[in-house]
Amino acid sequence: KHIRPYYNEQNTDAAAEIIRTAFETFPDLDEELKQTQNENLVYRYTNEKQFDKAEEWLMKLPKPNGVYYNYLARTMVDDGTNLEKASSLAQKAVALNRAITPGEKKSYMRQSDFESDTKNKLGASLGTYGNALLKMEKYGEAEPVLREAYEANNGASPDINQRYVSALTKNKQFEKAIETGLACINKQKDNAMLLDNLKEAYIGRDGSDKKFSDALALKKKAFEEVITKAGKEHAEEIEKKIKEERMNKPAVDFTLNDWDGKSVTLSALKGKVVIVDFWATWCGPCKQSFPYLQYVYEKFQANENVKILTLNTWERIKGDSAIIENAQKFMETNKYTFPVLFDKNEVVGHYEVEGIPTKFIIDKQGKVAYKSIGFDGAMMVEEMVQEIELLLKE
Repeated sequence: KHIRPYYNEQNTDAAAEIIRTAFETFPDLDEELKQTQNENLVYRYTNEKQFDKAEEWLMKLPKPNGVYYNYLARTMVDDGTNLEKASSLAQKAVALNRAITPGEKKSYMRQSDFESDTKNKLGASLGTYGNALLKMEKYGEAEPVLREAYEANNGASPDINQRYVSALTKNKQFEKAIETGLACINKQKDNAMLLDNLKEAYIGRDGSDKKFSDALALKKKAFEEVITKAGKEHAEEIEKKIKEERMNKPAVDFTLNDWDGKSVTLSALKGKVVIVDFWATWCGPCKQSFPYLQYVYEKFQANENVKILTLNTWERIKGDSAIIENAQKFMETNKYTFPVLFDKNEVVGHYEVEGIPTKFIIDKQGKVAYKSIGFDGAMMVEEMVQEIELLLKE
């Protein structure tokens, strides 16, 4: 009861004072409770980019936790803030994650899940440390760290893959960079920055980027094969969903601005099929879905009767200009071209969204016809295409 006010306190400094007072007044509070509250404050201060205060509470953890060391370090590296300090925190995260013992497995966890989770934690912290070294231009030190991160994650993280290819390229290991980059593309575990690094590696090896077109062709082929395979494997599931999950609910109107200040009003698009996709830059499933959304966007881009609107919402950074700059940087880095509108956490509430990504497909009469929560993989493309084409015929 002594810390209950903490949960309703929106100001993090005030919340921290509640916890500080409770800890001082009741030194015998349960250690697990202390751990949880400290971790919460690390998380809150990190999201607010109050890094010194986040570190202060990080150092007070009764049991040092590599996840929170890594979270603070990663956010600082992404922000470009005090890279030496971020590097040190990431090193500590690596050490903590290396030291995880079998005795720390929770009783409810399967052994295989525990081992996988432990490897992922180590890979993530190595990825952060390697990224800090890259940003400090310590390429020779970064390469072995990122190689271990790449191996720990079995090449499953596009961000770590990109950094590893970048380190290889910076160290003039062009052949290895090309080999690794192509392997990532083949597994659909690449991103736009990895392609830029791969192009640089081809130029370093060959003196030109002529063969880079082969990599782009491989990427396109591999991506389309994944989409086609998913469409076939889930054909019955998609057909059933389209038939059984049709809605007929009036779409809530809104007017929102893009990053240039141009406003878009939903009701003005009546007569068109409109896709409304709620997302945030911190949302993993949102980011995983975007290559597929880009594919759908390009497929219907020339059709004036189809509009895709992505609504950036629930961001964890403060300030309209910071939110816009953050989203714009994300879009440009990943070379996504679909429209982005900015919701101040209002429209998302009107649509009763409980988790992101959530997509609504609105028919020509302005009614929500389909709703999709989360990201189910490449089958998303075939599902969206069929729903859009069905609504276009009505």
